[in-house]
Amino acid sequence: MKAIEITQENKDKNGKILEYYNVGDIFKPSKMPKSWNGIVGLKSPETDQEYYDFGFRDLVEPILSQYERNGAIYFDIPNDVFTYEIVSFSQDEIDTELEYAAYKVKYDLIVGNKSVIWHGKSNDGLRNLVLLLKNDDKVEVVEII
Repeated sequence: MKAIEITQENKDKNGKILEYYNVGDIFKPSKMPKSWNGIVGLKSPETDQEYYDFGFRDLVEPILSQYERNGAIYFDIPNDVFTYEIVSFSQDEIDTELEYAAYKVKYDLIVGNKSVIWHGKSNDGLRNLVLLLKNDDKVEVVEII
């Protein structure tokens, strides 16, 4: 994947593609544009040098540990690439992840090969409930503790 920092020239010459972007934003196209700055017929990877000359650079995804996520995107000048800051989870976010993982394990054990019709909170919001359609076509309500 590639990215480019939007300049006023980019905005002026690529209005339709960049109409919802501001100068200074980072544009990360899902596929490389076939025209840029008035040049039509670009085909990646044959024109990687042209894209590079326009200012497109590789977007490098950092390797994250279990309790990290991508932060803001920035241009890494020494490596000539775009990448993301690495943000560590707060203790509250780690606790939430651990609670979800425990809930999911219990959920998977209870559900097994039954069909889930609904899952959510009880009316009082205090209990996690699952409504199951069992193999004998009977409905079962299960609380996940």
